[in-house]
Amino acid sequence: MDTAYNFSKHFEGLSPDKEKHEAEVILEPTMGIPLEEKYRFQVNIPLPDMKGFNKDLQRFSHMVIPSFWYEFDLDDMSTLTTILMHISVHIVPNIQAIFMVIFLVLIVYSCLRIYLLLTNKTLRELLCATYKKK
Repeated sequence: MDTAYNFSKHFEGLSPDKEKHEAEVILEPTMGIPLEEKYRFQVNIPLPDMKGFNKDLQRFSHMVIPSFWYEFDLDDMSTLTTILMHISVHIVPNIQAIFMVIFLVLIVYSCLRIYLLLTNKTLRELLCATYKKK
C-alpha cells in the first residue's frame, strides 16, 4: 500500500485494502483533540532457512508467518471530555471578549484612582474644572 514497489506479489494470501488497513485520525481543529482514531497493523515473523530442523519445520523455510493483528478504534469520547471540549471551543471564546472589556475598564479606573491619590484631587475636581474647594 502506498509504496513504489508492490511487496504483496511475493506473498500468498496478502491483499492489502486501503479502506480496511489504513490508519485514520480525525482531529478537532481548534484544540487538536482526536475525535476519532483507527490504527490497524499486522506483525509478521520472517523465517530463515530451516535446514537442520525436522521436516515439519523445514516447509516454513523462507516464509513470512503472520504473528498477530492489532486494531485500535477510538469511536466515542467520554461525556466529560465532550463537555469540556464544547466549553473550551464554544463558550470560552465568547466569554473572553466580555472579560477583556471588564478588565480594560478596571485598568482605566485603577489608573484614574492612582492618579487622584497621587495628586490629592477628587474625581469631581478632575471632571469639573469650575469646582472650587470651600
